[in-house]
Amino acid sequence: MKTKILVGALCMVASGCTMSPYDQCMAEKRGDMASYDAEIREAREQIQEAEQNLSRGYTIFESEVNTTTIGQCKVDGVTIPCSQPAKQKVEVPVPISPAAEQARIDRNSAIMERAMSAKEGLALQCQGLSRSV
Repeated sequence: MKTKILVGALCMVASGCTMSPYDQCMAEKRGDMASYDAEIREAREQIQEAEQNLSRGYTIFESEVNTTTIGQCKVDGVTIPCSQPAKQKVEVPVPISPAAEQARIDRNSAIMERAMSAKEGLALQCQGLSRSV
């Protein structure tokens, strides 16, 4: 956001061009809009994850465990089988509380609605301004 405003200011000084009042307003609001976009995206992800958990009946916990694999090592120029440490991803099903998952959906739906409304309100603040320079 600061870059666009700086570029706009440099453009005005260097060549006499200006941004329209609408573009200036939107440039000032861009940071807040991006923040609301991130909030909306996070809420959507939370809702999607909770809905998947509800449809499966459980959540998935991912972890890494240390294991050993058989590989090849060189000892005195001779290749021999040997054990080597490795990490393996493990997915473990974990029971859920359907009521807690539904509450998570409800909570994130409210967050998403509030952020969408606030973002729309920012855009409306610029709506009546002239789009011409």
